[in-house]
Amino acid sequence: MPKPNKSSTGSNRQSVQCPHGHVPLCDLSPAARRVRKHPAHKREMVKASMAEYGMLNPLAVNAAGVIVDGHLRWEIAKQLGWHTVPLIRIEHLSDAELRAYALAANKMPSVANFDVEALRLELEEIRAEVPTLDIGLTGFSIGEVGRIFGHHQAGLYDDLDEEPADDAAHRGNRRSRHDIVDIRHSALGARAIARVVP
Repeated sequence: MPKPNKSSTGSNRQSVQCPHGHVPLCDLSPAARRVRKHPAHKREMVKASMAEYGMLNPLAVNAAGVIVDGHLRWEIAKQLGWHTVPLIRIEHLSDAELRAYALAANKMPSVANFDVEALRLELEEIRAEVPTLDIGLTGFSIGEVGRIFGHHQAGLYDDLDEEPADDAAHRGNRRSRHDIVDIRHSALGARAIARVVP
């Protein structure tokens, strides 16, 4: 059997098949060092999403059951009273490569930008098909959704993406979210509409 191609550090990278399945939460343990922090509002969003949809993004763990990616989901699964979680077991990477992958897995989502018009259409269609859906389950706040529907210029949506800490000063110069939108809640909070304040 031919050996898979190797990466520059010697790890198999082509046609890798990682074992996957469900394991008890008590069989997993956190990494010794965690480099990413999650604010309370993000924890609540992830918790609401998992409660609604389940865990559709498996944890990534090493051969010993130490979590490589998914600490927050693991913690929330315990809060929700779950006994098992889905996972992918990574066995083809060295310890250093696993740590590098953990950094990449945490960093990559924050470097993406949104196509605001496509995002608006997606939210519009979802809300039309399921009007009772809590739109917050998409990860966007009511205020953000209000701005998406109220402004169709991509330049106004920089703060829809997570910002690095060193952008805090720049962010402080922006108008407050509460200065931009005036939220009008309907009887169904999921259908709340934000009116743009001139």
